[in-house]
Amino acid sequence: MILIKTVIKKIKTSFLLFITPLSSILIFASPEPTKVLDLESFSIVIPKSYSYKKHTGEDSFIGELVTTKKQSIVFDFSWEGYANSLLPTAEEYLQTEEWMPSCPFCVHGVQYTLAEHVQRVKAREMKERGIKDSSLVHVEPFIRPEKRISLPTPEQRIKYSQADYIATLTNKDSSIIIPVSIPEVVKQHHIQVDTTDAYFIKTIYPKAGGKGMTGLYIRGRKNSLTFNIVGMNLDEKEQKEVLEAFATVRVRDRKALK
Repeated sequence: MILIKTVIKKIKTSFLLFITPLSSILIFASPEPTKVLDLESFSIVIPKSYSYKKHTGEDSFIGELVTTKKQSIVFDFSWEGYANSLLPTAEEYLQTEEWMPSCPFCVHGVQYTLAEHVQRVKAREMKERGIKDSSLVHVEPFIRPEKRISLPTPEQRIKYSQADYIATLTNKDSSIIIPVSIPEVVKQHHIQVDTTDAYFIKTIYPKAGGKGMTGLYIRGRKNSLTFNIVGMNLDEKEQKEVLEAFATVRVRDRKALK
């Protein structure tokens, strides 16, 4: 059984210290009695007043914890990588390239495809159009511009007042500037990332209590395990209880389940 160490760590002085990139917040341990919920694939310590509901999933082990106030804390445990990674960090969002314009250096009238498919696509286009002159059919490999992402300079902050980052895209001798704004929902949450030899671990909670996601996401670094457990719009008391519960999650090695 492997202990999942999240950013919440139990301290012997009876409180929990939650370290975030922006601040340190003391979360005092709940006096409510707890119980161990052992679900074979993983276990978690929850308040005794919480209940568990098993759901039916095709490719994942899914279920629900119901809090004292009847709020739902749902989880998705998958050995095949199907569990959602919840909210991205700013770095993860930048890596997705969702902010990048579609094919910023593409030329009108040129068809783009994978490099290894260029000749085949060109031959198909010539056949379909009844053309024998290959110079009349324009097929090129997809353009993957070089990109550099940085914080805005003072001048750029004035010009791009909504930008959190500035991306410079370059292809050959041409460059374009893309102002990048991190989604508001990401900015509204504390998102802390930890790693161990075995796991990537992401803990999420809203900056404004009661408004947003309180979640834990775990991804195996040496296998395809993904796991998330998340509640929405929890009040301050239940948010603390759930974060404390996340600190107790233990994932069993898959070999131990066979």
